[in-house]
Amino acid sequence: SPIARQALVFSAGTVYNILHSQEGTSFVKGLRFERIGTGRHYNVVLHMGSTYVPVTDETVEDLRAQSLLPTDRFLDLLIEKVGCNAYLKDLIRAELKKGGDTNTQMTVLQGVIRTL
Repeated sequence: SPIARQALVFSAGTVYNILHSQEGTSFVKGLRFERIGTGRHYNVVLHMGSTYVPVTDETVEDLRAQSLLPTDRFLDLLIEKVGCNAYLKDLIRAELKKGGDTNTQMTVLQGVIRTL
């Protein structure tokens, strides 16, 4: 395998699972929210590895209101709200598996959604 080492990095409220190859290149794994602006139709995106999906302010507010749920229930809500089709739902689940510990990722995402 070209992967030499793996590390979970917590930075600015996001979870990155950075895989370092033997050649020194890095690949970001896992899920993270990013605010890309204000006053737009979509002000927040959810990154899933190298893919992202725009998230409406209404969805952010719904997730924020439920951010104290247990991690497994919050994950279900996140998938329901952001995964508007089977492809995105599967992509979210797959990226969580790539990102390492699901509970840790969801706990960090719950914290992030409260600050967006």
